[in-house]
Amino acid sequence: MIVRGASRGDGKQLAAYLQTPAENERIEFFGAWGTSNPESLTESLIEMDRFKKLAKGSKTIYHAIISPDKEESHKMTREQWLRSIEVLGKEQGLEGQPWGAEKHLKDGKWHVHAVYQRFDTELGRFRTDSHSYKGNDRARAALEIEFGHERTPQRNLNRPVLTKNVIQAWQQSKTGQEFIDRAGEFGYTIASSTTRRPFMIIDESGRSFDLLKKLRDKEIKFSVRTAQMKDRMKGIELPSDKSVIKDIRLKQKVEKAMENKDLFEDVLLKETEKERRKREFRKKFISRSDKDKDHER
Repeated sequence: MIVRGASRGDGKQLAAYLQTPAENERIEFFGAWGTSNPESLTESLIEMDRFKKLAKGSKTIYHAIISPDKEESHKMTREQWLRSIEVLGKEQGLEGQPWGAEKHLKDGKWHVHAVYQRFDTELGRFRTDSHSYKGNDRARAALEIEFGHERTPQRNLNRPVLTKNVIQAWQQSKTGQEFIDRAGEFGYTIASSTTRRPFMIIDESGRSFDLLKKLRDKEIKFSVRTAQMKDRMKGIELPSDKSVIKDIRLKQKVEKAMENKDLFEDVLLKETEKERRKREFRKKFISRSDKDKDHER
């Protein structure tokens, strides 16, 4: 199952997209809840969007996509789709907030677009959308368990593999630089730390671990002592663990932004020829007006 989402504004434009067939084989209005007109997706999303006038911020709604695997998407009952919307809302901190949803069938697979109102009328402010990707992951994991869907592997399941790989890198190297290079081939970065653990190993996802603990395996009776590590790393300037993690997090943000761009790229309706001509006319008109003003001066 895939669960993704992002905060945005312009509920009217989003409603227009969600109700346009485009590349979808079928579209169905799933429903709305908590709005004054739950029978209309357009009116519901416009209503959610109006709160931008009451609070600072233009991202009035949270637009998410819930997309099970192809076979499982056809087995999903209406109650399960509704449950998916409720669980995602809860994990995103949007429980009890108005929502609207539309079902799409694309490439033979059903998915649901769920749109939640971010403005809390009781608190008088927007509900936070920080770390929304974590909420999406929690919702996905909970729904996969509840519905009996195939589980999506978690990255932390790779920790035993990390130990095996880093021991292999150590055993196959004779110098500190060789060890660093071989660890890099597995996607790991060896770094220094200002904590009581002088050496850290960081995986591709940005998780850091005590390097000496990962160079320890009771089953094969293998371990590397601090003195051995210091001796092998002597004269090598290692990057700090904080700087490495910072670079990885920045890369993840860029990748996430690109994923959301790809995910929602169809939401941005293409400019019509009439709109293009209108925009070009305005551009020329404004340009001429500026020239006239300069001439008057």
